[in-house]
Amino acid sequence: MNTATEDFVLPKQFSLEIEMLSDWHVGSGHGRPGDLDRLVRRDHDGLPFIGGKTLTAIWRDACEQMAFTLDGGSDTGPWMKWVVWLFGAEPSRPGAAAAGHRGPQAAALQLRSARLDPDLRSHLRTVPGPTPARTDCANGRTIWDKECRRRDHLRAALTLAKPGVAIDPASGAAKTDFLRFDEMAPGGLVLSALDCEWEPPVKLDQRRVASALLLAGLAYIERLGGKRRRGAGACLYRLPAALCPKAAADWLEGMLRRTESPPDTPEEARTAAVVIGPTVSSGSDQGWQHLELSLELTDPVMVRRALVGNVVESLDFIPGTYLLGQVTKAIGLSDHAAIAAGAVVVAPATIELKGGSSWPAPSVWHSLKEEVSTGEKRTFNRLVEPEPDRQANPIRGGYIPRDPGDWARPCREPVRPPMLVATHNSVEDKSQRPTEEVGGVFSYQAIAAGTVLRLELLIRDDQIARLSPAWFHALEELPVRLGSAKKDEYGGAILRRVRGPVRWQRAPADDPGASGDLVVWLASDTLITDAHLRPDTTLSGLARALSAALGVTLEAAVLGAGDRRQDDAPTLIGADLRTRRIESWQQRWQLPRPSLVAIQSGSCAVFRVVSGSLTAEALASVEAAGIGERRAEGYGRVRFNDPRLMRPFPIGVSEPPKSSDLLTAVPLVANHPAFAVARQIELRTWRRLIRDRALHIAIDAGSRKTLLGLELGKKPLGLGLGKKPSASQLGALREQVRALDGPLAKGADHPLVTWLGKAQERDHWPREAANKLITLLADPDCSRLWEHFGAGDDDAAWPVMTATGGRDLQRLLWFEALITLIDALVHAHKRAGEA
Repeated sequence: MNTATEDFVLPKQFSLEIEMLSDWHVGSGHGRPGDLDRLVRRDHDGLPFIGGKTLTAIWRDACEQMAFTLDGGSDTGPWMKWVVWLFGAEPSRPGAAAAGHRGPQAAALQLRSARLDPDLRSHLRTVPGPTPARTDCANGRTIWDKECRRRDHLRAALTLAKPGVAIDPASGAAKTDFLRFDEMAPGGLVLSALDCEWEPPVKLDQRRVASALLLAGLAYIERLGGKRRRGAGACLYRLPAALCPKAAADWLEGMLRRTESPPDTPEEARTAAVVIGPTVSSGSDQGWQHLELSLELTDPVMVRRALVGNVVESLDFIPGTYLLGQVTKAIGLSDHAAIAAGAVVVAPATIELKGGSSWPAPSVWHSLKEEVSTGEKRTFNRLVEPEPDRQANPIRGGYIPRDPGDWARPCREPVRPPMLVATHNSVEDKSQRPTEEVGGVFSYQAIAAGTVLRLELLIRDDQIARLSPAWFHALEELPVRLGSAKKDEYGGAILRRVRGPVRWQRAPADDPGASGDLVVWLASDTLITDAHLRPDTTLSGLARALSAALGVTLEAAVLGAGDRRQDDAPTLIGADLRTRRIESWQQRWQLPRPSLVAIQSGSCAVFRVVSGSLTAEALASVEAAGIGERRAEGYGRVRFNDPRLMRPFPIGVSEPPKSSDLLTAVPLVANHPAFAVARQIELRTWRRLIRDRALHIAIDAGSRKTLLGLELGKKPLGLGLGKKPSASQLGALREQVRALDGPLAKGADHPLVTWLGKAQERDHWPREAANKLITLLADPDCSRLWEHFGAGDDDAAWPVMTATGGRDLQRLLWFEALITLIDALVHAHKRAGEA
């Protein structure tokens, strides 16, 4: 038998499985007007899930209840300090200062969002649009339409509408105009929070205390989500099989019997002294190795930009600051001096376009309003094109392909990555409601999960020799966490190497003109300081930084307020510099960093060479290394004389975006972990389709006659249906059918057959109708009934996810489908007779 330590000490990485035992609701914070008042929160695949913040909050609340009891009713006892160490401090919580919470404290526990099994999700997620290849081929569109309908049917089984009312406390009756409908997810679903982790203490007794408290709190949880105090949200948590919650409870009980106090929490990690080696030269005369990486977001990623009201806005790209440390650690580069000198550059991650990386749209592009007649939106390059007759607005934001070669078929508008806004709340313990005292309701804007970004990694040749020969293999598939709120449901991504390492070469560009003009396009935010080390976002400051980097003297080719003229040519724009304020956080110190003021990416300017001569080598070196401060983090990326800025904006029809290929999903076999959940979804889907299809069949008078011989005749004296069988016979038929335990065997002596025979002898039931009914019931392989439902005509109309789903469900639901169909036929026949 394992020791107690081996039984309940939580490993560094673990998974958490949650089985929902009843209907549950984890809300999105909004509804659908005219339909549902509260919607279930869905992930990027459109499927219900439990956010990491919800899991963290419910687990923390349970651990606080445990700690409050173990501390004898005190909020400041040693067990409560362990809760703070595990889940982080709450400085905004009332009484936090008295409890010794002086400032932010990072959480040792990091939970992920709980989602359905990945193989199950492959059957349920939204199908992308058909590619031109599939659309153009025979039946290509039909295949895509069927797959869409199949998945729509299955996804409809993942939610249900639950009505509710508000009760007047005075009368005890329902209030007028207070009817509401809440969307609920059904019970029986099993969701898993994968890749959860925590930082276990070094000392064994501390690991025992932390693990025992976590397991005890987890065992205390019985429900989660909305309306959990009214019956919804019953759940069962499962940890890895090696863990034993009972061992944790026994260990805690023994500790209490001995009246032992828990050990102190681990000391906060102290900032290690960074040893800076000898100064690394700028290496302007050295070459660079280049890797192109893709970043697939598995969770929404929030890179905080600004706080507007109660909405935290996010950037639509990921600065290299968030990836530099994780990338250099993975490849084994620990030379801080080389990183500080810019010998390694991690460029910002921007949206993937046309299978490659992208750059921010130039600020000198202006566009007219959309033409009503043609639907086109004309764009002008104001560096070389005069101001149009009509008012044109500058393009703000968005991205275009980085490679000029991808501009052969132009896109008329820059592309923006998909963004989402999720609503969260902070619940006050006493009132169990979101209140302003603890934060209330707030929203996070983030880059949507599923988005693919691209970035570059540049390493100088002199640093390559310090790495292992296969250093780049560490970037084949590297899981990373980045951005804000990354301890729970935000920040998950996978970094993959796309190509490289290869020798970095400058992209094709136009040579400076006869006048020596140099067109500068900033591909990332640029940090420049003046002689007093203050931020400098002026045009002269940019000229000074470029002059020092290129070894020439530049001056802005500008007259007046950003306008320039060439002889008698119309007025052109000479520069358009925008600024951005950057706020950041020092994670190790848990303190805010100084604000940065940068020249925003996408800014453009034209400079004239006053003295010296530009060389291709100097231009290539600066494009690789960048300019300004903190170049290793991707700041200061620059592009010279890009063809798209040296010529008028190309006119053409934009190429429609191509969507990915049809999703494929492998049927689940009986031993698959998600087989039981898949079968429940199939059952709910088929039951709903049986009801809908039975009503559709029963509406048609021809179907009623074909299946049961039901036909309306003249009503004698206005009474009855006027046709055999009578209403009483139809009611008796329904009772007889309900007594069946399966399809009738051929030639079997069954009470239903006997009853039909006697009804025919007494002329209560037409012989033709009785024969049709017996034929319908004598269905040994359970297939004849389903032919009337159309199960064999269209697989998309009766979707399955399991390998044997179609055959199994036809046998399992045969009796239910028979009763539903006969009831629908009889009711429709009676209604038609009463009309």
